[in-house]
Amino acid sequence: MENTVIVISRQVGSGGDEIAHKLSELINMPVYDKQKIVELAKERGISENLFDGLEEHPTSSLLYSLVIGLKNGSKVSSPFHTDNVFGVQANIIRNLADSGSCIFLGRCADYILREHNDLTNVYIWASDEFRVNRVMNQIGLTHTEAVDYISRIDKRRRSYYDFYTSKAWGDIENYDLTINPEKIGIDKSAQLIVEYVNSKIC
Repeated sequence: MENTVIVISRQVGSGGDEIAHKLSELINMPVYDKQKIVELAKERGISENLFDGLEEHPTSSLLYSLVIGLKNGSKVSSPFHTDNVFGVQANIIRNLADSGSCIFLGRCADYILREHNDLTNVYIWASDEFRVNRVMNQIGLTHTEAVDYISRIDKRRRSYYDFYTSKAWGDIENYDLTINPEKIGIDKSAQLIVEYVNSKIC
C-alpha cells in the first residue's frame, strides 16, 4: 500500500474512531485525528482554541478568531483568520499524505486530498438507537443527554464540512465505501476496508 490514504468520516457514536484505530493495527498505518493535527499546528503558532472556534462557528472573521482566543484565556500571538487556520490544517494534511500511507479521521481530509492518486473515502454510520446506546455507555450520559450530544456533534460536523467543502456531509456520493458496523462489529468493519483497498490495488 505505497502512499495509500484512507479517510474515515463518521457519525458520532457509530464506532468510526474505533474502526480507524483497528484499521491502523491491521495495516500498520498511522492515524491522524484532530488532536494530532492540532499538535502539529501548534508548531506553526496556532492555538487549539482557534481550532475549536473553527469547528463551532465556521467563518472568515478575524475578529471572531481573536475573541475565541481571548474568551478561552489564551494569548493570540498571530492574527489568524479561521480560513487561514483551515488553510494551515489543509497543508498539514497534504504534507502527511505526501509523506506516506496514512489514515485520517474527518477534518475534511477527503475534500482536501480529493486529487490524491490513491485515496479511499469511507463513511461510517449506524442507527440512532445504536449510536445513543454507545454514547450512553462510553460517556456515561442519560438517554436524553446522549440524544442531545449526538445531535449537537453531528450538526457541528455537518456545518464544518459543508462550509469548507461546499459539499454535503453524509452524502453517499462523496464516499467510496459506506459501512454500518451495527451488524458486523468493529473488527469486521475494519477488515472490510482492508479488503476494499486491496481490491483497488489489484
